[in-house]
Amino acid sequence: MREPEQQKEVLAEQEAESAEALAGQFELSSDERLVEELLDMEPKLAAKVVLELPEERPQRILARLPDAKLYRMLKESPDDVAVDLIGLMPLSRQEALLEKYPDLLAALEELMKYPAETAGGIMTSDYVALPEHLTVEEVVRILRRRQHLRKGRPLQFIYTLDGEGRLNRQIPLMELLISPPDRKLSELEGEKALAVDQYLDQEEAANFFREHDLTVLPVVDAEGRPVGVITADDVIEVIEEESEEDLLKFGGVSQEESVLAPTRQVVRNRLPWLMINLFTAFLAASVVRYYQGTIAQAVMLAVFMPVIAGMGGNAATQALAVTVRGLALGELTFQRFFAFLFKEVKAGLINGLVIASTAGVVASLVTDNWWFVLVVFLAMWGNHIIAAVAGSSIPLVLKALGVDPAVASSVFVTTFTDLFGFFFLLGLSTVLLIPHL
Repeated sequence: MREPEQQKEVLAEQEAESAEALAGQFELSSDERLVEELLDMEPKLAAKVVLELPEERPQRILARLPDAKLYRMLKESPDDVAVDLIGLMPLSRQEALLEKYPDLLAALEELMKYPAETAGGIMTSDYVALPEHLTVEEVVRILRRRQHLRKGRPLQFIYTLDGEGRLNRQIPLMELLISPPDRKLSELEGEKALAVDQYLDQEEAANFFREHDLTVLPVVDAEGRPVGVITADDVIEVIEEESEEDLLKFGGVSQEESVLAPTRQVVRNRLPWLMINLFTAFLAASVVRYYQGTIAQAVMLAVFMPVIAGMGGNAATQALAVTVRGLALGELTFQRFFAFLFKEVKAGLINGLVIASTAGVVASLVTDNWWFVLVVFLAMWGNHIIAAVAGSSIPLVLKALGVDPAVASSVFVTTFTDLFGFFFLLGLSTVLLIPHL
């Protein structure tokens, strides 16, 4: 049988999955139909379903829900979910709800002061921090009075405070339950509690959480006093949001765009990046134009040009994806760059050698000119090396310049591989092939 805390965690995971699945089912339903379903749904689940809806639909749905339903959704949800929900409402509706139901104010007022994409913005107040001089019996009595803990996530730790109210240690709840009633918190086994600042960016907080393999992460103010905790499901949501945002940026698409977005929004989001790609394509075409005399003397080069450029682009995209992901997760830093670059160049050398050899074999099947085979081999190999360098270094350069690497990297990387692919193939042909025709 599962322990009670494990059962709660499983139920929480199932509830999150259920909310996401329900939101997907209702995506094509009318607003009127969805409101009817939400009115019949458990308030806590209804709140999560609304937060899973795409684009501006949550605001429209919340505007149609009666105050009584919204009150129950806010009241029965964990504080961070309630804050996200009320943050979607217009200020006038927020004020009206808080005035009508003043008991909401105390729980939400503190959390609402933090920007949405900070540690304070994603934390919850479902935690217990107490002076370390208290006994186990006193702590248990306090826990029984904390009714708000029953609606939140499973409690895993009791945090202790020093004489100044600063966060000190964390004690597992099980340690508390098996200890004698007269034992003080300071005498129980625990460990130093790791924490992050309340205004730390949510992505950095998520990286800290993951790097230290935590299950709960306390959030503290400037003086080190606890103000909330970040749980695993909060971190998962942040990682999913940031990954989706980076993926869409990587393709030159706004994170606000969905399959249901109107044509005008789709055009506005995509057209600028398409224009940039067009100008970089003309830049690559200028190399071809410069060597048009070489192409005229060896028409077979035109067959291999897209192959050389395309394979270089694919290799660069692989390196680029790993680099952008490493930057997003905090795994790749400027201090680790040269080791990472060296590894990528070695991989480019080996992969390029294999791909270039294969391309050379294919070239030998369509021509008996071994100078042509050599040019194809060298151009393919050289472009793979360039691809490794460009894919792994351009995102770092853009980040150093203050440009989001997820947005701009692909444009510059494909330009590099096209330029050098054409340059290697046509330039080497001018020097090596043309004199032997």
